[in-house]
Amino acid sequence: MIRRGRAHRPSKLLATATVLTGTVLAAGMLVGVLVVTADPAFADVTTSTYTIGSPSPAVTGVTATPSGATADTATNFEVSFIVNPALSGTDWVNVVPSTPLGSTPSDIALVGSSCIQAGTNGGAYSATGITIDLSSSCSLSSGTKAEFDFTANAPASTGTFSFAVTTSNNSSPATSNTITTTAAGPVLTATTYDFGANTNYTVNDATVASLSASPTSLTLTAAATHGTGKIAFVNSGAGGAGYSLTVTPSGGTASADTITNASASSATVTLTLTTALVNGDTLTITSTGANPASSATSEADDITVQPGNGTAETTNSIAFGGSVTALSVAPSTLVAGASATYSVGFTASNAVPSGDYIYLNEEAGPTNFSSVTGIEVIDTTQNWRFVATGAVLT
Repeated sequence: MIRRGRAHRPSKLLATATVLTGTVLAAGMLVGVLVVTADPAFADVTTSTYTIGSPSPAVTGVTATPSGATADTATNFEVSFIVNPALSGTDWVNVVPSTPLGSTPSDIALVGSSCIQAGTNGGAYSATGITIDLSSSCSLSSGTKAEFDFTANAPASTGTFSFAVTTSNNSSPATSNTITTTAAGPVLTATTYDFGANTNYTVNDATVASLSASPTSLTLTAAATHGTGKIAFVNSGAGGAGYSLTVTPSGGTASADTITNASASSATVTLTLTTALVNGDTLTITSTGANPASSATSEADDITVQPGNGTAETTNSIAFGGSVTALSVAPSTLVAGASATYSVGFTASNAVPSGDYIYLNEEAGPTNFSSVTGIEVIDTTQNWRFVATGAVLT
């Protein structure tokens, strides 16, 4: 114990034993023997070990998303980590994949604390690693979470890979969780995603495998991945109006395969082909149908493609709808004339293809958005981020 205001001298631990024996006599006289045994004993106490001048800590809390990606396909990656110690405009952050990416990264950004930085600010980037040099206005506080965002093709080979993160203040890299890459599958798109709309559906890169019977038959089946509504294919019958098929043989040139009949029943259509399919063919299929009817909840479908008795492949899921719901806005300050950060949230009922736009209009006004900087768009469903420096985002 240390008392405030005066020194405390070390104490000795005394181990003694007293034995009192004897007989009480008249007049209170005590006759006996007082025996004191055991010499003083001293105890040694040691503190826990501590280090002076410890090295800079390693990066911690590294997490990479998504957990899965399609090999050699454009993917929005997010690599987050805990900042310790703080980073400022003179520092850098480096992210290295354990397996080279399938393309040069783009849409590179760093977000954390009060920092929203688009681009590398002169840092190097390639399929084997990315370095962001922090701008003079960008600082990341110690203990906060930073997010490193970029778009690139996943590694060309299937398997697993991870990301290692280092900073100018962290000499020891830390590794993220693993991401699994799988073989590419067929991709589904629609001309329009509005509820109930008559439209065309295109399936790209479906493959023919394990086919041994019914080589002139091709079946498409729609299934609901969210909600209950399903695509309704057109039953055009003989001649297959509204349907087309392009076949690319392995190592060959694409050509059309005439459809002689399209027999549809709601979410399933079977096409009869003129030329038989063979294993190794790659297919592009166009079909006609109607999107699911209007619903109070979101609706989404995928399509399974099966050539004859061959291997069935399922496309990605596409969402339908046409409205924006759950709109909210939260400014960082309500002081008139002050600069503020605005957080606008909403649910997009239908898919927004790449190249389309998000349009925000302030009805009452007049907030001055002419000098907008550091805009960040976050898709919390697909887990991607895009950071731009201008007010026009396409």
